[in-house]
Order: sequence, then C-alpha cells, then structure tokens
Amino acid sequence: MTRILKLTFLAVFTAMTIQFSIAGDLTVGEIAYKMSKAPDPNGLYKECKSFFLKQKLVNDKSEIIVEVTFKVPDMSKSVTLVDGKAVNKVFFKKGNAWSVDSNGNKKEIKGVELESMKIMNNLQNPNSTISNVFKKIALSEGKSGETDCYLLKCCYGENDKDEMTFYVDKKDFLTRKIAMVKDKKPYIAETKKYSLLQGVLVGSETVIEFQGNKQTLIVVDYKLNVEVADSEFEP
Repeated sequence: MTRILKLTFLAVFTAMTIQFSIAGDLTVGEIAYKMSKAPDPNGLYKECKSFFLKQKLVNDKSEIIVEVTFKVPDMSKSVTLVDGKAVNKVFFKKGNAWSVDSNGNKKEIKGVELESMKIMNNLQNPNSTISNVFKKIALSEGKSGETDCYLLKCCYGENDKDEMTFYVDKKDFLTRKIAMVKDKKPYIAETKKYSLLQGVLVGSETVIEFQGNKQTLIVVDYKLNVEVADSEFEP
C-alpha cells in the first residue's frame, strides 16, 4: 500500500543539463512551460506558499484516505488513514525523509526510495517545471486512449536507469497519464477528470494500475496557502 501512495506524490533533483528534443514545432522547454501554465491559468498555484490535498483511494475491497500537505520550498507530509486511524505517515524536509507506522515506529528513508520521493516532492513545488526536475528528457508523440499526446520520457536515478513518462495532451497541455516501472512492474496513473478547485485545475479522478491491482484516487478536499508550521514536517 505505502509503495503506491509514495508514488502518487511527486522532489529535489537539482536542475541540470536538459537533453532537448523536438516533436513537431515544440521543444521540451516549451512544452514544460505550457504544462506549468495549463492547470494554473491565473497563477494562483505558482504564487502559493503551501497546499493541503485530501484524497480517497478506493478499490473493490477498501477505501483509504490520503492527506498531503506541502510547504515551499521542499517540505511535505503524507498521512494514510484507514477507518479514521493513521496507519502510515511519511515526512520530507530538506532532502531527508522518514516513515512512521501506526505504532509510532520511525524509519529513515534512504537510497532509491528517497531519490524517488525527492522527484515527487519537487514536482509538487509551485515553482518547478518538468524541465528543471529531470536532467534528461526524450520527447516523442503517442496516445493516451484516444487523446493525442506529447510523450516526455524522463530519466532519473543512478546512471539514469529509471524512467518516468508523462503523456501530455497536445491540445490543452494537461497531463493525462504517467507511466513508470516500480519493483520491475509497470505502474500507470491515468487522470480521468480535472476539476477547478481554488482556481487551479486539479486531477480530481485518477486510475492507478500496479501489480495487477486497479485503484481510483479521488480528490476530496484541496486548499491553497494553509497555515502550517515547519515542525509539522518532522516525525
């Protein structure tokens, strides 16, 4: 369960040289700019200093609540609740991360898992674009369902061995799907619906497929500029 939840939150990969390629008449940089503007037409998200996102993750057997709080520049906290009880908490602050289980046992997150969390965290930063999160991006074209998309294959991790592909709608530049490999198995998150919340277009319904399971992530609540102390991001 926690593997899937951690993959839904996207952290600090310092900007490096980008491999620019062209699909049609647009470069990666131009697409990245349009991607950042598309869900934020009035610049409200870009100017915000924090946000709170509450989602429910549902399948045929269960319903889980996931609450995510983010504060600029790089602090985040996710809480997973089952039947109203916190069963897992994940904290990220200044490049370090920890998980805390339902019994209060704390574990520092390291290695590949930490690097993945850094990417996820950085992608949530209102001032980030995909082109300053990943050091190498290959651009091509394809489809998500019947939607024509730009495909941005982003490399990260040790020796750029890990990949994450964004399917970006050619018409409105909203991300329709993210595909990657986790634990040698395909992970796909396909956004079925966007909703205007707090003046921002948020992916309000996303279907996640991983390890043969299909779950739907639905946004329950979304707030910008919530009051939250830095100490809230420490276990």
